[in-house]
Amino acid sequence: MNKQEFALLLDERLKSIYGSDADERISFYCEIIDDKIEEGLSEEEAVAQLGLIDDVIAQITADYAPPMANTKEIMPKKSRNAWETTLLIAGSPVWGSILLSVLAVVFSVWVSLWAVVVALWAATFALCIGSVALIVAGVALLAVGEKGTGLLAISTSLICAGFSILMCLGSFMVSKGMAALTKLLGRATKRCFKRRKS
Repeated sequence: MNKQEFALLLDERLKSIYGSDADERISFYCEIIDDKIEEGLSEEEAVAQLGLIDDVIAQITADYAPPMANTKEIMPKKSRNAWETTLLIAGSPVWGSILLSVLAVVFSVWVSLWAVVVALWAATFALCIGSVALIVAGVALLAVGEKGTGLLAISTSLICAGFSILMCLGSFMVSKGMAALTKLLGRATKRCFKRRKS
């Protein structure tokens, strides 16, 4: 087989897979043949060194993925049978309500968990405000001569401040965990929709 016959055969086999992109692959192999001819081989010997045409096409297919427009021609689209479509439509009141119920439960659990996070931050904020208020009250009580009550108010404010710091750290960790869980659920939902589309 000479160079022209090889190029024609390659063009005929590659056009169905690559369309207009086949020319680039054919010219690449024609250049290889030209290089071998310059080294002193005949056209037939240069083509023979490339191997069988099936091997060349297998190599091209392995090296280059076909363009997206032509992959639809290679991979046939699966279609639903009439009875599958009928079952989906007839069963939609049942599976639709079940799906809606599951989504409602998942959403309500998600909202409840975020409500716990909000409640933790509210309690932390309340402890901070309470500790500031107790310090002010303690100082005011000391100013009017109520030493015992003033010291009790100040010591209680310090305890509240310590608890508020601990609760702030805990609330931050819970918020971070909930954000990670929300992100994970979002990715899982996105993957489900991508699978359905593909």
